[in-house]
Amino acid sequence: MAEPTSQRAFAERSEDPAENALRLASRYNDVQRCELAEREALRGLAAAPENADLQFELARSLFGRQQWRRADKAAERLLALAPEWPAALNLMCLLRAQQGSYGEAERLILDALRIAPESAALYETYGDLMRKTGHEAKAVRLYERARAIDPTDVDVHAKLALVESSRRRAGVAEKHARSGLACDPEESLAHAALGTAMLQRGRPYAARRHLREALRLEPGNESYEEAWLEADRYCRLVYLPMYYWCLLLSRIPGKQFMVWGIVMVLVALAGSLGVPPGVTGTFMLAYIAFCLYTWLASLILRLWLRLRPPNLDIEEA
Repeated sequence: MAEPTSQRAFAERSEDPAENALRLASRYNDVQRCELAEREALRGLAAAPENADLQFELARSLFGRQQWRRADKAAERLLALAPEWPAALNLMCLLRAQQGSYGEAERLILDALRIAPESAALYETYGDLMRKTGHEAKAVRLYERARAIDPTDVDVHAKLALVESSRRRAGVAEKHARSGLACDPEESLAHAALGTAMLQRGRPYAARRHLREALRLEPGNESYEEAWLEADRYCRLVYLPMYYWCLLLSRIPGKQFMVWGIVMVLVALAGSLGVPPGVTGTFMLAYIAFCLYTWLASLILRLWLRLRPPNLDIEEA
């Protein structure tokens, strides 16, 4: 009796070459092995040049490899074969957004939504586009629509968290990020979103932990690494007071000028309230010392990091 693997290999050889290539290309794209996906898609297209599914996998693989010019040509060919296919319109939208053609990208995604108005993936793409162009309130509405259609989409929860963090709504951001992790605790974007929210909530150590987990799940992600390094700086004891001070200032109208004004008013009122001059003097010296620290905090941190550099060894952590 033949080995099961041999049976599968024989079945694949006996299938239609285009269908076999399509299955393999889709599988490779799903696991981000885009070079192999391109090879299989091209092999299939040699046998079936009018196959829109194979053309889609080709464009998708080129997009994944960031070969924008070739991906654009493949997507144009795809739309010529299937002009009313929402997935094709979605892919072209992503390409146009990558090229900075945001108006055309929006037209493409609206065309796709006209054809498939209940597609969570299309609303997510539209939300990404609005977030990229600075329309955060609209991005939230679009992500919420996508979440209503598919509540289990972890990326949508995470993206909602990131937008809300950008809008300084850390509590709401944390809620969305935790909802995403509840759907899939091994999703790197959800950990990164929760880490970002934790930084805004005054919990730098928790933020660093979640960002490290995001890096463990997706090693080499530059944005995660940059965010982890930022959280690590805030966790250093020499900089921790500065971190909390900046967090406080971000919530006060007028920032440090408002604080300075309050200090001056308190000093002016101290004498009339019967506060001993020694107490007032000590208060002013402490305030001046803290001001000097805030001016020197970044320099102190740089010197400290030379002595104790960040440890990004995920295996050791």
